[in-house]
Amino acid sequence: MKKTNALALLIIVGALGVSQMAYADSSTLSVLPASLNSTIGASFTVTVQLNPANNTVCVAKGTLLFSNVTCQSITIADGVTAQTAPTCASPNFIIGIPKCATTIQNLFSVSVKGNQDGQGNISFTGVKIIGAGADVPFTSQAGVYTIVAPQTPPQVTAPAPKPTQQTAAPTPTTTQQTVKQSVEELATAETPVITQETNFSQPAALKETTGLGGLLAWLGANFWWVLLLTLLAAAAYYYYIKNTAKSA
Repeated sequence: MKKTNALALLIIVGALGVSQMAYADSSTLSVLPASLNSTIGASFTVTVQLNPANNTVCVAKGTLLFSNVTCQSITIADGVTAQTAPTCASPNFIIGIPKCATTIQNLFSVSVKGNQDGQGNISFTGVKIIGAGADVPFTSQAGVYTIVAPQTPPQVTAPAPKPTQQTAAPTPTTTQQTVKQSVEELATAETPVITQETNFSQPAALKETTGLGGLLAWLGANFWWVLLLTLLAAAAYYYYIKNTAKSA
């Protein structure tokens, strides 16, 4: 009877041990996001996360490896204690989880930037997951990232100014040269002063102021005045005779 009970106890303990190992095989230490695209020199942040998968995990330790990415800063997550805090210069870590954990726990975040065009990754080495007094089997998952050169916006080049065509002045013809020369000569020549002498001398016939010739010449020159005076004299004589006749 005692042998039967001891055998049953061994079977139960063995079953529990096998089940515990099965749970332990699913624990995972990951870099998240597992992949992304970034440009050279651009910063991005990843998180180191532990998934105990229902196993009791109390400590996670290891070292980060960087390939084609440069570490800029590392920040410890809330809810954990860093026995050895990782830095960019020394990325070794020993992170303790108070009261241990059986569910997903963020350990720390890392800010990095891509170095050159190609593939970059963040992985682990020397990893050890420790439970309540025993190591827990684990798997690790690295982050793989595509680093590309930044796209340069196309430069709009202003069209080069067209050369100004200088039109040669037309060569003056012989006629134009002659006209131009004549105009210039006229412009520079002295303008002659035209003096008109008025001859107020009378004809020889009119110089004689006496005699019949002189009288006729005077009458001819003053014909209209003589005629007007004659008419006035005739009118005066007419009225005089008329008034004399009425008086008689």
